[in-house]
Amino acid sequence: MFLVCISFGYQIDSLKREVNLGKEEQLTALLDLAWEYRYIDLDSAVFYINEGIDIGTQRSDTSAMVTGYLRKGIFLKDLGKWQEAEEKFQQALVLSKLNGAELDEGRVLINLGQLHKTKGDFEIATEEILAANKLFEKLNHVVFLKVSHNLSLIHISEPTRQAEIS
Repeated sequence: MFLVCISFGYQIDSLKREVNLGKEEQLTALLDLAWEYRYIDLDSAVFYINEGIDIGTQRSDTSAMVTGYLRKGIFLKDLGKWQEAEEKFQQALVLSKLNGAELDEGRVLINLGQLHKTKGDFEIATEEILAANKLFEKLNHVVFLKVSHNLSLIHISEPTRQAEIS
């Protein structure tokens, strides 16, 4: 069976070739391949993300490790493995703070906020989303600022809506 999935301009087959050929871009290809496979074959996605995290760790590539842990957390959240997802998000958060990578820190906080909202922890979720919002304002990152702003409005109003439904 010939499988081609085009997303964000990548063809999965070309990413596989980069991984298999062992090019310098192997780490990036593994992380991208995992992301592309998340809806096609989650087992493969988890395999590729684990490989990417391992290589990132061997190379002490903090940025790749943050991306790997963040994406693995998203996969685990989607599987309903909330505790494991939170652990991966926390690992990504610690690394992004140590690295001074505020954009990555904001991305992790958004995902933590969404996880806590899913779990019903609206107060924690709101704090995380608002913290991400502040980072994106500071960085003047318009795209993520819009996302975090919209999410903060949802999170702030959610406990009120819950009370009205009860």
